[in-house]
Amino acid sequence: MLNSWGDVDGDDIPSSIVEKVYHVKEGDIITSGDERNLRVSFSGISQDSGTRVEGTFLLQISSSTCPVCARKLGNYYEAIIQIRGGTGNLREALDFIVKTVDSSPSRDVFITRIDRLREGYDVLISDKKFARAAVKRTAERFGGTTKETSHLVGLKDGNELYRITLSLRLPDFREGDIVSLSSGFFIVKRIRGDILTFVNIKTGTTVQSKLRDMKDYSVLTSDNIREARVLYRQGKTAYILDPFDFREKAVLDSSSSQSIRVAKIGDELLVIN
Repeated sequence: MLNSWGDVDGDDIPSSIVEKVYHVKEGDIITSGDERNLRVSFSGISQDSGTRVEGTFLLQISSSTCPVCARKLGNYYEAIIQIRGGTGNLREALDFIVKTVDSSPSRDVFITRIDRLREGYDVLISDKKFARAAVKRTAERFGGTTKETSHLVGLKDGNELYRITLSLRLPDFREGDIVSLSSGFFIVKRIRGDILTFVNIKTGTTVQSKLRDMKDYSVLTSDNIREARVLYRQGKTAYILDPFDFREKAVLDSSSSQSIRVAKIGDELLVIN
């Protein structure tokens, strides 16, 4: 009698046993009996000897629930990931976390539930250690600040049981967006966790800042950036066809490219190097 067969569907168990236990392939299988007590007769080619073999075995199938399945049915979870902020990439961050969980080789790691809230998403995950790793990877991928809290949920064998809440707050801008700071306009070149890298559009100077230190700023999205065709040049001045209103405009640019990227900020066009 077979005690367990993992995640194999009940209808596939006889053929799986014939192949994996008896090492027979390209076989014919005949079953009789009910769904819990099956008599299985088979014939086919032995993978070991290459000869044709026949056999019969009894299969008893139990409907008992495995521990992992019981956890899933019982809505078990150890961690809540709260995804907040990030006006344009909330869903992308959620999809990234879901794919990260799905890629886990452990059956003990699963998403119990996803709640869509007005301010973002709550993702309930079965394993707190894996949840921490998933939040860290997501913050590295999309940027953001993280915070962890815990609360007591009960006792087991005299030990205190805790659930954790992992808050991930995403930035409300992406790489390629333009940010207006007190010192000028900057393009967001890189976001890695809490570290932001900006380039001053006018001077080309690179600066870094921590996301948690960003206070007074406004965001112009990448929709404000377009390619412009250079009509002709005079010294460091390029005369371009404005991609926003299709009029001839003059901008400062010392390159020799036939097309340049420009950002429209108010009534001003700025070249982005």
